[in-house]
Amino acid sequence: MRGPPPKSMVHLKNLNKLYLQKNDFQGDLDFLCVNEVELFKADCGKKGGVTCSCCSGCGYNANNDKPIG
Repeated sequence: MRGPPPKSMVHLKNLNKLYLQKNDFQGDLDFLCVNEVELFKADCGKKGGVTCSCCSGCGYNANNDKPIG
């Protein structure tokens, strides 16, 4: 997957875990913060292509990016 994450993902409900890693998404994932996912990981951080203020972990590579939160 590449490009901006689809806005339709906001309709995903009742998720406990959401992993959006190892893809070519670009842009902001904050629109998904309204879903209040308990464990939300994405390719944010130094080597990732997205920003995510509510992610419980960022990481394209565990050696380069530290978890946030």
